[in-house]
Amino acid sequence: WRRLKQSLFQLLAWTLGGAIWFSILEPKISILDAIYWSCSTLTTVGYGDFRPSRQASKIFAIFFILGGTSICIRALGSIAAMPIEAHKLQAEERVLSQYGDRLTQEDFLELTRGELVTALNGIEDGSLGTNLGRRCTKAQFTLAHLVKLGKIEIDDVHE
Repeated sequence: WRRLKQSLFQLLAWTLGGAIWFSILEPKISILDAIYWSCSTLTTVGYGDFRPSRQASKIFAIFFILGGTSICIRALGSIAAMPIEAHKLQAEERVLSQYGDRLTQEDFLELTRGELVTALNGIEDGSLGTNLGRRCTKAQFTLAHLVKLGKIEIDDVHE
């Protein structure tokens, strides 16, 4: 939410700032018409009913459009990222809620040396590494959690 609010604030500030400067550079244009120009320009609609007539306002418009495009893209990216971020937070909550508020010694030993990890010990694939002694590799830990979450079956790992 913070990134979205920040992006929308930047977009609003850019739009209003651009409108103020455009109305200063083009004295025949009212502030309302300048806001209208600013919005139609940033949304790439550009009806053409208001356009820069002076050299200074044309130069300003170039930088306004380039900067505004990047601000609009960032705002749209923030909106598009919201469902992804929500899904990520839900997944984190699911993982964290598996063990309650605390991870007991017993839970820790189950995670690192339990039945799933022991079953994964037989995997000698180079991508997973070999398990020397009673160590749990990152790959085995990840696979054990995928099995625990029901995303894969232990038989899938051995195939």
